[in-house]
Amino acid sequence: MLLAVIASIPALLIWGGPVVTDTVSWGAKKYLATLGHLRVSFDRFSGSPFEGYELTGLRAGDAKNQNIVAASRLFFAIDPEQSWKLKKLVFRAAADGVRVNEDELPRLAEAAGKDFPPSPEKKPDSTPFEPLALIVPQSVTAADWQGKMQWRLDQFALAQPDPTETTYSVDLSAAYQKEPIKLEGKAGLTAAGMPEWLAMRARALSSDISVNATLKDGLVTLKKIEGSLFSSPVSGSAEADTGKKDLPLRADLTLKKIDLAPLRRWVPELGPSAFDGLELHIAGSAAAPRGKAVLKNGHVTWQKYKASEIGGTVELDGKKADLDMSARFLGSLVSANGTVGLTGDKALALKAGLSPLALKNLAQILPDLASAELDGSVSAAASITGTANAPKVALTLNSPRVSAMKQYEVNDIGLKAVATLKEIVFEHLSARAFKGTLQAQGKVGIAGKTPTLDLDGAIRRLDLGSVVPGGTVKGTLDGNFHLDGTAARPKITLDTSINKIDAGQFGAKNIALTVNGSETLNVQVKGQTKYNTAFGGGGTVGLPLNGRKSSLNLRFKLDEMKLTELLPNTMKFAGAIAADVIVKGSFEKPDVSAELHGKEITASGYTVHDPFARAVLKGKRADVEASIAMGDKRPGVTGFVDFAKGLKAVFDAKAVDVQAASAHPSLKGVLDGRFSLAAHAEVNDKGPSVKGELTSPRLSASGARVEDIRVPFVFASNNISVPDGTFTLGGGKLHLNANGRVDKGTYTFALEGGGIDLHKLTVPMNIPAKVNGSASLKFDGSARTGLTTIMRGNGRLKFKNIVVDQYPAQLTVSGKDPFKIQHGNVFFNVNDGEVNIMPGSAISAWPNDKLYHFVSFSGLAWRADRVPPKLDPALMPKDLATSAGKMYHMFINGSINVRVINGLLGGLGAVIQAGAAGNLSTQSIASNFLQKFIGGAVATQVRDVDIEVSGEDYSDVKVNKLKFSGEGSYADVATTDWTEESSSQKQYQRYSLSYPLPVGPDPAKIKPKEKRRGKKR
Repeated sequence: MLLAVIASIPALLIWGGPVVTDTVSWGAKKYLATLGHLRVSFDRFSGSPFEGYELTGLRAGDAKNQNIVAASRLFFAIDPEQSWKLKKLVFRAAADGVRVNEDELPRLAEAAGKDFPPSPEKKPDSTPFEPLALIVPQSVTAADWQGKMQWRLDQFALAQPDPTETTYSVDLSAAYQKEPIKLEGKAGLTAAGMPEWLAMRARALSSDISVNATLKDGLVTLKKIEGSLFSSPVSGSAEADTGKKDLPLRADLTLKKIDLAPLRRWVPELGPSAFDGLELHIAGSAAAPRGKAVLKNGHVTWQKYKASEIGGTVELDGKKADLDMSARFLGSLVSANGTVGLTGDKALALKAGLSPLALKNLAQILPDLASAELDGSVSAAASITGTANAPKVALTLNSPRVSAMKQYEVNDIGLKAVATLKEIVFEHLSARAFKGTLQAQGKVGIAGKTPTLDLDGAIRRLDLGSVVPGGTVKGTLDGNFHLDGTAARPKITLDTSINKIDAGQFGAKNIALTVNGSETLNVQVKGQTKYNTAFGGGGTVGLPLNGRKSSLNLRFKLDEMKLTELLPNTMKFAGAIAADVIVKGSFEKPDVSAELHGKEITASGYTVHDPFARAVLKGKRADVEASIAMGDKRPGVTGFVDFAKGLKAVFDAKAVDVQAASAHPSLKGVLDGRFSLAAHAEVNDKGPSVKGELTSPRLSASGARVEDIRVPFVFASNNISVPDGTFTLGGGKLHLNANGRVDKGTYTFALEGGGIDLHKLTVPMNIPAKVNGSASLKFDGSARTGLTTIMRGNGRLKFKNIVVDQYPAQLTVSGKDPFKIQHGNVFFNVNDGEVNIMPGSAISAWPNDKLYHFVSFSGLAWRADRVPPKLDPALMPKDLATSAGKMYHMFINGSINVRVINGLLGGLGAVIQAGAAGNLSTQSIASNFLQKFIGGAVATQVRDVDIEVSGEDYSDVKVNKLKFSGEGSYADVATTDWTEESSSQKQYQRYSLSYPLPVGPDPAKIKPKEKRRGKKR
């Protein structure tokens, strides 16, 4: 065959030009196109037998990537002269510009294996193939090779200095992660291409090692190993006889003070690491080695993991290996000792232990645990038995106490498990937590690619008060769970019950929570509040398994629940709400929306009708909208709450053209008109602040109109103020200033203004009279809110030049003349629904007025009904349950014309009848007393009169006392008009008349005379 090849060389010299290369290129491309799995192509094939052949643009890959391996140039040339002399094929070869994608090399090998299946192995007794007997590489070079794993081959040269000898020189220059690698030396090869001897020197990573070795008849001898490894001296020798079945071997290697710092250039995750020394002394055979390996005092850092005091020995006696190793990790001692069999099934008898590990040290390798503030310790021990092919591990773990965040504590943790190559059996897992117990048992299968689960657990009498810090919750939880399926697709069944939860004001009972499912969990919860309000709901929770994102689809509903169940007793609310909560999105970005609605809610005596609120939480922002029913309108609030940086919320409230009477049931039919409200609120770490304004064109009550109302208000730090609110009353402008503490429910306010035109004020009232004049008002008060609103204050109503005309009793009282008031002052006090006219309140007439000179009055002018708030009867104080009707009780004194009294009181028989006693008839009193007095009085006579009147309504008058003073003499008394301010006091004349009343015997004691027939009395 060789002779035929050599004989064909002259033909190639003649025909080996472009015709041959073009033909070969065409045929090769056509053949490569027929491959089913490999994708191989090239750009150009050229050359000649004299210059050699060159292949450019070679690419090899598979269907997914056709450039797994690429070479810019491959060269091959035959040396005809040397080939003729040596009767062998002597060649030169080169490969330049090679690029390799190492991650995809397994796919390239798999594709090649499918297109070119491996040949069946030759029989052992066949003659071994000796390639160097036929083909001799004269030189092989490579340049500019690179891969994605940060390696680079700059230059490689394999050269044969003497063509008659199989001795080659090796020279390699490369780099890995930019660290240079240099390899140089010589090697002698056998005809089979195996090394026969070599003398090599390798340099990289502060290491320089020289090795002299021989291979003869299967005996590999490393005669000398010397130099430095990572700047540390290294020396030794070794040999192994590969020609014998038991592979005899010997090795002696000694290293001192090894610093692995240079290795960090290739392994960045490796931190400061070093060993005091390493000794290796091995003899015997590979099947039954004897000797000893010693590792002295090392410390290794890998990423964030640090181990120190690493050391120990391994002793081999041909049948077993005795191990005694230890290291310190996170302050705890980790040890392993025992034997490993070297023969037969290689029996195992090892024990490993972990001395108490302080859990707080885990934060060194798991920084996220720092916030958990773990405290306590854990110890572990393992016993490894069985064989190398079927090991069995018995593991025990114990911890007396583990606490987290200085408030959650688990005690007496115990774990016993047995592991084989097929499964891990948890014989016992128990702990005491939150005054209850946790238990679990079962197994985890590990024989397949994905672990399988079969675990059962129980939770018994878990104290919820311990779970929730602060001692505000009382109750216990019991439950069972089962976990099966696989680690990639676990399936859980959880069934828990809570008999009762007492969380202060809020409480619940008969709570049941069930969870079951695998990748998608079905969740259901139901229960009752402590006042038997039902709640419940559920939905699905998708777990983030198998590359999927988590998902939430939950809905919960709360039936009508009294606010007294939610709010502390110190907050007096009444009413009930219902709620719907919807949770969607994912664990990472949940979308939570809640809707609250009710019929009516009462707070501090104020009732809100048909309240509705909706909040939508997306990420760290919640959008909120709320509204209430007020008449034919629904004032609303819109805004958002941002949790990204602390707490920040912004709200805007708006009410447009709302019926004023809808603000409170007591105003229905009393207050008429509409108002508008606009407010802006912000909430941050300092609390809420609100700024707004209430406006109304007109509000009227009982005909009295208040117009052009503007009440600005500001709220911050629990303080509310009204800076200069204004409104118009009868054409006069009044100013309102107020301040208050909302948290304490205390408020102060001042109202002052003048220029009130009584004609404008009274015309809308449709009173049966015509009133002219002006008035001013001043009032300083305070209020306290709670179950009811209590108001207190003092005020003054001042008026002058009052003319009352065209009133129904005008002819009876004053004839054709109007009733006039020159000056008037009313000092009044408001105290918890009562209005008292204070002493000093009076009106004075113009000089020479025939009807009166002055009138003073004081006493209870009005008492409002007490309307108790709508509260739970259990919360209602008894004094609020009583209700007092409207009442007045006035004391009147003045100089009044007698005819005025006559006209005002009319027939006084009914008045006197209220105080009459005995058998005295009304007609007798009127005949003998009042008619004579009034009838004998002068029409213009003004007398001092004291009157005490009272009643439950001003339409009902009871005169308790009527007194006329004087002895029939006139007296001129000069007085100061005390109804005026001190700066404008004037002098008036007041006349008082004393008139003796006719007094006779007691009518009750007069014996009636006998009637005489035919005679008149």
